[in-house]
Amino acid sequence: MREGEGCCAASVLARAFGEHPAGRRLIDAPTQNQLMFLKEIESRPAKGMTKIAFQRLRDAGEVIPEILHLFRFKRRTTDHLVRFTEEVMRGPSPLSPGLRELIGAFVSRRNQCSFCSDAHAAAAAHYLERELIDEVLADLESSRLDAAHKELFRYLAKLTENPSRIVDSDISKLKKAGWSEEAVYDALTVAAMFRFYNTWNGGSGVQDMTTADYLHSGKVLKTMGYCMDFRLNRLVKFAANKLVAMIKVVFSPELDPHPHPRPQPRSAAPARPHQEGHALKNVPHSTLNLPRSNLEVER
Repeated sequence: MREGEGCCAASVLARAFGEHPAGRRLIDAPTQNQLMFLKEIESRPAKGMTKIAFQRLRDAGEVIPEILHLFRFKRRTTDHLVRFTEEVMRGPSPLSPGLRELIGAFVSRRNQCSFCSDAHAAAAAHYLERELIDEVLADLESSRLDAAHKELFRYLAKLTENPSRIVDSDISKLKKAGWSEEAVYDALTVAAMFRFYNTWNGGSGVQDMTTADYLHSGKVLKTMGYCMDFRLNRLVKFAANKLVAMIKVVFSPELDPHPHPRPQPRSAAPARPHQEGHALKNVPHSTLNLPRSNLEVER
């Protein structure tokens, strides 16, 4: 596969081809003034669709997220990494995509990787309430997460600090709180993957972006995912699918792929914490703008 035909550079290509607010200029971003530590890799000429996208961004005064330079180097390696990331973050799991994004931001904050923490907090905000995300990142114990989710994040904090300190009783606590082994496995995998990305970005000198760029990157991750194929036929298919979805919503409301959740009867048994949409205890409906039965809501 030639460079530019397929990669996880969804955000930069989406911005270059019209998926961002027109006229927005971000020339004050740190990446415009500083180079990565791996300057030869950063300065390698781009090829194919990546070259076209990079040039359009430069012409518009936009920044190019520096992590993309890492992905376009040694593509036989990074193509596998892209597919792995997509499956970990968007594949079938007891953990919802929003919770996985929050885990990524949480682990990255603990690892002092502001690039990953800010980028994935922005992505999580397209699934979860932003105030709740900020609370968890600032102080887990005082946040409005329920007891089961706090237990999961305590495990992740301990894991991030020193994996060798994890003992069997830590997993027993998670199971007692209602988490399945699959859920623990998936949370552990997200945390381990972000440890890699935090090290990758920090060691290569990937710079922070502006708040506006993080917000847009989060939107792109929500709509396009991590693993995108940017060959011409794939782009045409993607545009066609978006058009069909729009037509269905406009002309057939009953076919809306994201209907509003039906209210649950008061007598219904509470969801187990490993299920998507586990309840947050003692959180007023109006505070989070969420149904009481949902941790996560489509936007």
